[in-house]
Amino acid sequence: MKTTQEINFFAPLPGRDLSAIHDFAPITPSPSASSQPELIDEAFQLDPADGFTYIIMGLAVFIAILIPLLNWN
Repeated sequence: MKTTQEINFFAPLPGRDLSAIHDFAPITPSPSASSQPELIDEAFQLDPADGFTYIIMGLAVFIAILIPLLNWN
């Protein structure tokens, strides 16, 4: 059975300690080339609903551009 995570959009955001904002942060080395694909895969995980949404939004933009072009007379 698949469980989903509930997100409360009205909950306050977690606080951040901004007292050390003026300190210089240490330079961290960039991730190795071998971990880059894993990072990209984690960043761009789409579920089927996202793909459907992108298709519908793309069609809406296409139609919004196409209608004025067809009525250009």
